Formats: sequence, structure tokens, C-alpha cells
Amino acid sequence: MIVGTRRLKLFGQLVVLLSSYVACFSWQKIPAVEFRLRGKRDASSSLVSLFSNTELSDSQEEFVVQSIENDLRKLDKRAALQNGADARVPRLPVHLTVNGWTPDPFKFCYGLPGNIAPLGNFDPLGVTKDLSVHEIKRYREAEVTHGRVAMLATVGYLVGESFHPLFGGQVLGPANTHLSQVQEIAPPFFTLLAILIGAVELLRALIGWESPSKVLEENQRKQHKAGNYYALLKEDYYPGDIGFDPLKLKPKDATDFSIIQTKELQNGRLAMIAVAGMCAQELVNGETIIGNMKNMFYAW
Repeated sequence: MIVGTRRLKLFGQLVVLLSSYVACFSWQKIPAVEFRLRGKRDASSSLVSLFSNTELSDSQEEFVVQSIENDLRKLDKRAALQNGADARVPRLPVHLTVNGWTPDPFKFCYGLPGNIAPLGNFDPLGVTKDLSVHEIKRYREAEVTHGRVAMLATVGYLVGESFHPLFGGQVLGPANTHLSQVQEIAPPFFTLLAILIGAVELLRALIGWESPSKVLEENQRKQHKAGNYYALLKEDYYPGDIGFDPLKLKPKDATDFSIIQTKELQNGRLAMIAVAGMCAQELVNGETIIGNMKNMFYAW
């Protein structure tokens, strides 16, 4: 069979297209996307039609040529994003891999763990949309820290209202009032507690956050407005991982770490909702949580 000029052109473009896809998948590690020509005709069917006995009309050949050229332009654009070949297209930043996590701009929240069924990528208000990886890390740092505090507070509400071994048993009643009672009964202890909390927060800042001088330089470089400072977490810092692991429970495997991190996030989210409910309930009727539970069961 004699291959005409148009078919040679089609064949050459198909070879370029398929080889470009192979190069992208093997070297650039771009997620494979299903290649479809318009009208749901793929490259393989077009290649078969080139060497079949069925003659293609001028309009059909033009259709295939245009479809292939469109996909080649898409490949060129994606390659430019990866390699920074086009000065008009910004180069995608390269980030360090920490605890098995490498920020992926094509994934929800850059691929951080924490999204599970049935909610999945839950962000109905679009809070994380178009955020940089630094901002996503700050959001996750805030979430995991508040989750840990909430888990401690949830236990503190239940235990602190049930047992009173400190201060001679003088601290009583709803947990909402315990700190104010401690401040009245033992002012030095309250001051010491405040200093301890401040020291822990300072240590966390020194471990995970960049120095103020670097932050100011970054703000000036990006010309951020006053009050909208671009606070930075360190590049090699994973949100929430301050190195505190006395029982050596942190998994070394990346998959296991992602699983345990998701469990911590889910428990922390539940604890934030729970402690907010406990606090609100005690403000409503002034009863302890255990007292409220007893009244609820007695009412049944």
C-alpha cells in the first residue's frame, strides 16, 4: 500500500505524540491522563485507520491532524511547566521530601494526609484553593496543634471534674471555672503554668518556623502589605512534627506514617468539636459534663 503525503504527516505526528507521552510518563513523572481525541477517537484507533484499507476523506484526515496538533500543544505546555522551558510559564518549585511526603501541586492540599471517606477532599468553602505550599503547611500546623490541645482538653474536662487531688480539693465545679479558681487559690502556680505554656510555644516556633529576619526579607521581596505577613515554616519541617516522641511510636515507613497522621488528625478534629460542645454546655446551665450526662440519663 502506498502511503500518501497526508498519511506520512499523520504518521509522523502520531509517533511524536506517542513518544512524547512515553517521555513524560517515564522521565517527567507526570500523572498519566487518558489520551482522547475529539469525538472519542484515540491515537491507537487513528493509527489503525492509517494503515487500514479504508480510505480517509480529506475532512477526516484534517480532523485527525488538528486533534493531534491540539494534544501536542497541551504536551508542550505541560513540559514547559515541568522544565521551565518557556520564560512566560513559571517553573514548578522543587520541595524536599519530609516523612515520606513530597508536596504535589496537582493533589488536594499538596498531597498531605488526612482526607478519608466518606468526606474525601472536604473543603466546601474553598479555603485551601489557590494557596501556596507554605500556606497549606501553616494551615496544617494550626490544625494539628489545635487538635492536640483539644484532645488534652477533652480528657481534662472529664478527669478534672471527677478527681480533685490538687490544691486540697478546693478546685470544684465545671471545668470552665477551674483556671480562674487556681488563679485565686494559688497565683504562683498559675504564673508558672503560663510561663511553661509560653516556653513550649517558643520551642515549637524555634523548631518549625523560620527566623523573623528571614520572614521580613521574604515579605519585602514579595511586597506583602502590612498586616498580611508571609510567615514561613522551614522547608525541612513537617507540620506538627516537633520531634517529641518519647515512646518511639513514630513509624519510619512513609505509608504507615501517613496512616497514623490521618488517625491523629481525625481524632483531633473530633476532639475540637467535642470540647467546643462541652464548653458551650457548661456555659448554658453551669453543670459539669458528668452532671449533664447523669441528668440526661435520668430524664430517659
